[in-house]
Amino acid sequence: MIPLDVVIVPDHLAHFVLERSAVVVIDVLRATTSIAVALHSGARGILPIMTVEEAIRISGNMRRDGESVLLCGEVGGLPPEGFDLGNSPREFVPERVLNRRIMLKTTNGTVALVRSQTARYVLAGALVNLSAVAEFLHSHLESDSLDRILCVCAGREGDFSLEDFFTAGGIVDRLQDLYRSRFDLGDSAVAALEYFQSHRDNPLAVLEQSRHGRVLKGLGLGADLPACAAYDSYPVVPLCGSEGWIEKAEI
Repeated sequence: MIPLDVVIVPDHLAHFVLERSAVVVIDVLRATTSIAVALHSGARGILPIMTVEEAIRISGNMRRDGESVLLCGEVGGLPPEGFDLGNSPREFVPERVLNRRIMLKTTNGTVALVRSQTARYVLAGALVNLSAVAEFLHSHLESDSLDRILCVCAGREGDFSLEDFFTAGGIVDRLQDLYRSRFDLGDSAVAALEYFQSHRDNPLAVLEQSRHGRVLKGLGLGADLPACAAYDSYPVVPLCGSEGWIEKAEI
């Protein structure tokens, strides 16, 4: 049986060996949702960035080389000065992102993605691509001899986040549906699964009750919550490559 765990904050990644693991990074409000939407809308790739300064430097270098690049992301929920787009999934429409590369810097999600990059597979998971991510993982379990699956909650500034925990439970639920006897669930995975199954019929309520959801509403970004709560509305698998770029994987 393959161990399946939920990592409730990124700092706990230090307890795991990642090289033979598949990691699903979850920042449902909003980075991993926006990544799925952007790829579905035709973006060529997304590079997760740790700092604003790094994002500006790399995007500037790429533009000088003739690349079509968008500088996107947020600090405190809002786009920094000079950024082309923020971190709202509603912004990543084909008219803005088709055939363009995206530099993405966010407070939580892109940091967790960068910290996970030594894993065999690094995926960006959200409610909008829940089933697609689970199906990808299931299809690669035997052929790639994975030692473990980790659902990593990006959290909020190092703290536990309800919405990411709920989404992790959704991935566990989908994997269990595909092959129930294959997985050995850790205690955090059992708890996330039970929470998801108790609230699966109203994901929007979970997002609205979370602290991060309340903060977004306070910033006037409450319309992002329904977009982030829509199960399987963007059925793509964002997969991180060897150079850090996230592109759409074949399912």
